[in-house]
Amino acid sequence: MSELGAYGLTLPGMPGQNWLKSAPADWVPWSFVVDASPLVKRPPQHVSLDSAMLYTQPRGYVHIDRKRSVTTVRQGKFPVRDAYVHPLLASTALMVAEWNQRLVFHGGAFLDSAGYVWGVLGDREHGKSSFLGWCVANGVEVFSDDLVVTDGHQVLAGPRCIDLRQSAAEHFGVGVDIGVVGTRRRWRVQLDDGVASAPLGGWIALKWGETSVRAMTAQERVAMLIANRGISVGQNHQVPWLNSISAPAFEFRRPQDWGHVDVAMQSLVRSVERFRTRAGSIASS
Repeated sequence: MSELGAYGLTLPGMPGQNWLKSAPADWVPWSFVVDASPLVKRPPQHVSLDSAMLYTQPRGYVHIDRKRSVTTVRQGKFPVRDAYVHPLLASTALMVAEWNQRLVFHGGAFLDSAGYVWGVLGDREHGKSSFLGWCVANGVEVFSDDLVVTDGHQVLAGPRCIDLRQSAAEHFGVGVDIGVVGTRRRWRVQLDDGVASAPLGGWIALKWGETSVRAMTAQERVAMLIANRGISVGQNHQVPWLNSISAPAFEFRRPQDWGHVDVAMQSLVRSVERFRTRAGSIASS
């Protein structure tokens, strides 16, 4: 039986195995342990080339040990089972990717019809939940929910679930209410296993406004990626950066109105597919 994992990590024994995906043999084995002793005070946060201490919400912290390949969770109690794959896994996935010369961006991702990954980036409350909810409801494969992990060529798949807000779950009729996990109530959707990695196709920047899809300039792509970068521990990652910045990006605006979501999303999908068709024609000529 193959190991299960996400974001380039195999996670044997971690609670919530049903939310993980089949992992290739070259993914990094990683363990999670819990110290449930009373939490008196959180130590200062830090990141280095060997370890990280990062706060969890609404309380506690995780200690991520690169040499031992272990994350210790300290929250003064045992986390609920559904908290491990999201949100607890994200900080470890972020640090391990950074240590292994990959870039991490806060956002989701989907696969186009040609099998390329498009990262979906945007500020909080800019509609990532409704975007991914529409993808699930309309047969567009969701590749990740919380992070986009890439070396600039390939993107690593996230857990095989997404967490929606109540409004998106109710509108699309998907998801199971798993209660409050982390800082908010979540409606979790199980995804198919899918591929472990796929080539980077480009980026989508989420905005509110009248429906439009616009190609972004190189300067805009740089600003967008910097604004959504997960973390940096002083490593340059020059090749991943150049490849990520070189990938195409579209600014996608749509109204904050459920009545317009289908038309807006269909417009975006058509733009992505037209781009992919043109790119394929150029590559084959």
